[in-house]
Amino acid sequence: SMLHVVRQAQIGHCGDGAGQSAEIPGWVMWLSFCAAVLFVIYGSLYPFGFDAGSFDSHSIPEFLESWRHFGGRGDILGNILLFLPLAAFGMLAARTALPHLILVAFVALLPAIGAQVAQLAIPARDAVLGDVFWNMGGLILGALPFCSAGLRRAVRNRSVQAGAVLPI
Repeated sequence: SMLHVVRQAQIGHCGDGAGQSAEIPGWVMWLSFCAAVLFVIYGSLYPFGFDAGSFDSHSIPEFLESWRHFGGRGDILGNILLFLPLAAFGMLAARTALPHLILVAFVALLPAIGAQVAQLAIPARDAVLGDVFWNMGGLILGALPFCSAGLRRAVRNRSVQAGAVLPI
């Protein structure tokens, strides 16, 4: 079961030890984290049809009131899934969980809010502050498994096989 694999990773017993390669360098994880941030921005601003004329005096007040709008099932799922890789790569780059979790959350909040503000000028998109709530939900879901130092170390050492963690 996945819980068994996670528990084995926490105590450092993942993999059979055969053919183990060197640890994935931290800079690769940070680069992956930065790529995930760019993916979030791209996914949030696509199709990039900016139109300054769509921004009027009512845009900001309506946007600030939109925190109550949580969207439909597909919108919620999309907002959560968008931030899972960002959180996972951010935590995998971390050597210590709590300080990096706070840093990852802060860094993730910037594109989450920034993209919503930028969407005010994209008529094909709906700028909704409620999306930020679901983005942060995705961040938490993506980061929680990697709060375990043992699991972070096991993944960085490539000693957890994908099929063992995710049923295929």
